[in-house]
This record gives sequence, structure tokens and C-alpha cells, in this order.
Amino acid sequence: MVLAATPLTGAQRRYVVIDNGVGAFIVNFIFGIAGGWLVFRSYSDVPLWGRSSIVADTIGTCLLLPLITCVIVTALARYQIRSGKLVSLLGGTAFDRFPANSFWFGLLVGSLSIIFFIPLILLALRFAGIEKMHFHHFLFFKAGFAGLLAACVTPFLALRAISLEGRIANAIATASTSSS
Repeated sequence: MVLAATPLTGAQRRYVVIDNGVGAFIVNFIFGIAGGWLVFRSYSDVPLWGRSSIVADTIGTCLLLPLITCVIVTALARYQIRSGKLVSLLGGTAFDRFPANSFWFGLLVGSLSIIFFIPLILLALRFAGIEKMHFHHFLFFKAGFAGLLAACVTPFLALRAISLEGRIANAIATASTSSS
């Protein structure tokens, strides 16, 4: 099964790619700088390893960004579809096999992000010989990573959200037809 059985409309494509791809990059880049500043502002250098470190922060970002984003994007998609601003995606999708609950799906995507991204980040940092980062360099690393991670996962979360609303609408329509 493909990601979506039916082609996306122009509005759906804009919602998935622009709003939840480009928009997610920008928002999470800004939140990355703000969050990094709040947590590490007293550090002159951020160590690679440790409780408050580059690795710990990146693992937290990998887990929490998809989790929080999934819950928010699902709620926003539901609102936009129910208010008529966006049409749900009808037909089966690859997401039909995964948890319908946004929290659990976000946790799944976050866990997969850790498995996929952390080894790549560690290899890149090891190859570059980085044992610590100056605070300002870390802020841009964190912001860039958060933006790129969001740009990678949020369009899929948005596609799942508009697909999920289509599944719910189909289930309601089927239930009301069979009870008549």
C-alpha cells in the first residue's frame, strides 16, 4: 500500500508540504534556539556526553518533537477538516496499520527517530572530532537539527492526520448506513 491511495488535492498538498514541511522547519528552528538558550544558557561549552549534553538533548529532541508534533498536528487537522478548510484524505493509506491514538503514534515515530537519527548524529560528531560545542554553536546545531527533524517527520504526521480523519468519517458513515 502506498502512503495515500488517492492523489492529494492542491490544498492537501499545500497543507502537507508547505504548512507542515517548510512551516515546521521554521517554527522548530526558532523553538530549538529558544529551548537551547533556556536549558544551556549558563554553559560556555556544551559537552558531547553527560546528563546535560549534546547527545542527551538530541535524544530528547528525537523523542519529544515527533510526539508533541503528532498530538498538535492531529488536533489542528481535525479542526481544519471539521471547519471545512481542508478535506480529509479518503481511501486506505499506509498509516491504517499503525495506532490511531496520536500519543502512541507520536511515541512510535519519536522512538524510530532515535533509532535512525542518533547513530547518524554520533557518527557525524565523531568524524568531525567534536567533544563539546561552544554555546552559540550548539544553539545553531540544536535549531538546525530540530528544524530538519520537523521537516522530515511533520509532513508524514500531517498526512496521517488527514488520513485518520478520513477513516473516522468513513467509519461514522458506515455505522449510520448499517443502522438504517
